[in-house]
Amino acid sequence: MEGMMEAMESVVTAKNSKTNPTKKMTTAKKVRDTPVLEKRKNRQQIFKEAHCEEKFYQTVTWTLRWKTLRKEIKARAIRTSRQHVQEEVQNSQRWREDSKPKKNVKRKLIISADGDSQMTADTALPKQDAIAVKKTKKVKHDRVETRSGKHAKTTHKWPKLKTRSSPMQLFKCIKPLTRNQQEDVNRMGFGKMLSFNISGIPLKIAHYVVDHFNPEEMAIEMPCGSIDVDVESVHDLLGIPKKGIDMQNVRTYSKLDVAVEAWRKRYRKRFVAPTNLARSILTSDEANSFHFRLDFLMLFLTVMVECNKNGRMKEWILKTFTGDTDFSKINWCAYLIQQIKSCKDGWKSCDPESPFSGPLTLLALLYVDRVKCTGFPVDRTIYPIVFWNKYELKKRERFEIKRGGFGGEDLHEVGVVRRDPRKTELHANDEVLSNEIALIEKHLDVMEAKRVTVEKKLEVVFNAHPDNEQVKKLIQRFEKIVY
Repeated sequence: MEGMMEAMESVVTAKNSKTNPTKKMTTAKKVRDTPVLEKRKNRQQIFKEAHCEEKFYQTVTWTLRWKTLRKEIKARAIRTSRQHVQEEVQNSQRWREDSKPKKNVKRKLIISADGDSQMTADTALPKQDAIAVKKTKKVKHDRVETRSGKHAKTTHKWPKLKTRSSPMQLFKCIKPLTRNQQEDVNRMGFGKMLSFNISGIPLKIAHYVVDHFNPEEMAIEMPCGSIDVDVESVHDLLGIPKKGIDMQNVRTYSKLDVAVEAWRKRYRKRFVAPTNLARSILTSDEANSFHFRLDFLMLFLTVMVECNKNGRMKEWILKTFTGDTDFSKINWCAYLIQQIKSCKDGWKSCDPESPFSGPLTLLALLYVDRVKCTGFPVDRTIYPIVFWNKYELKKRERFEIKRGGFGGEDLHEVGVVRRDPRKTELHANDEVLSNEIALIEKHLDVMEAKRVTVEKKLEVVFNAHPDNEQVKKLIQRFEKIVY
């Protein structure tokens, strides 16, 4: 019954909808009557909502991907760091095992009556039953002998020295000095330094010399003998004054003198570097000779005697000077010897963080001048600061290393050789001439290369414009310059 009633109701509603179409008409009319702008707005809003949903989905996916990627990167970094640590531990263990001195195992070769041979330990065999063949294995270690007799393990057999007292700046500013400036240097008592020819010291031979220098005994102690570092040796090498006022007896003022203070105000920085002193010398005004003389003196003391650990100038000596100080009447050799006694304070051998700031050039010159080197020609009649230069010192270093090391031969006797000033001057002039010839050859090479390029360009321009007057003038000018 209920089913029949539901069927009857559905039939009645269908009839009513056919007979009364007003309901559908009203809805269609509403849609027709709505303005066009509202329709567009509805569409745009739908599109916006869809776009926002898509963008949100993209951002979510990208954030998830980025999180996973970051996790992978972190995990990879942790894995690589662990592997690196493990490798370092393994390498350190291998290095310890390799650095331990291995025992030389002696074994004996037993030859029996049947002709068979067998290797056995030395302790297990009686002497009368075997023929012993000794075999030894040598374990090589790169060791450096220090002055105290201890051995320090290093990666290189001949370590290099880290220094703050390179002679480069002094070498640069000596060559371009004017005649008036050279006369000032002569009046100061530093005339021989005008022939200074050393722009650098090889670092291996420098380390050997500094390492074997004993400041308590004031000598370079080596297996072949010891070289005394005294006033006479310093004067023989550098030619600076060895007589006059001792700096220990000079009064030290509490403040700088007026002239010295005016000189110091030219450098605005707290510490003055050798490069600043050299630049000031090269650009100095010849009207004020005191500034030039003090510049030269402080550069000499910074490079050749001592400097701070950062390579800058030591300024305590400025309080002993005045505007009327005569630098030629001071015993500079004795002052240098006095300062050498503390040059190795704080310096550690084979430590790259411990630079040497003492008189490196002086010690190296003493070594190459006094130690014999068979097969390497050295003219000792010429002053060492003129004969030796960076390239000759490098040759000497390589030569001695090939022959087994430094300090292996005997020493020259003191006072046997006599320096020849005339020969020294000729040698210095020959070297200056060779340097000038090399410079002119470089300029000629550049000119030749430019000549070829200009000639080709003129040929191209002349072929394109044979009747042009400017081109003809250029060709005539080129011919005058070249031919």
